[in-house]
Amino acid sequence: MMGTELVRTMSDDDITDNYHGGNPESIEAKELSRKNAERDRLRIMRLAGLRGPRGLTCDEAEVLLALSHQTCSARFSELKRDRLLLATRLTRPTRQEAQARVMVVRQGFVEGPVAPVPKSSEPPSASSGGRQLDLFDNHR
Repeated sequence: MMGTELVRTMSDDDITDNYHGGNPESIEAKELSRKNAERDRLRIMRLAGLRGPRGLTCDEAEVLLALSHQTCSARFSELKRDRLLLATRLTRPTRQEAQARVMVVRQGFVEGPVAPVPKSSEPPSASSGGRQLDLFDNHR
């Protein structure tokens, strides 16, 4: 029973298992998707880091990195969940003239594989030219 063996090798967090039932092509596509997601998270972090305290909206990242909205939004959600991108109080208009939250890179990010930050870590304050910028809400 090849299908059963393949299902057993998949991680317990595979929410698509109910749909593909261990299909080898689906498993291969999932692994490629995982690699692309890591690459895109790193691209977003690099771009946000280059922009410094000015930050980055998801819409801006979509345009500058030529990512689809679905891909970029998913990566932003993961980076926010992992506390690598932090929301500021600032917003900027999107291409559709809606307001989008400006995100900044968590202080101390070092380029490499993008790993979550422990929840106990304090949010950073962004600085510019030695002066503190009040970009963050007081609550988490």
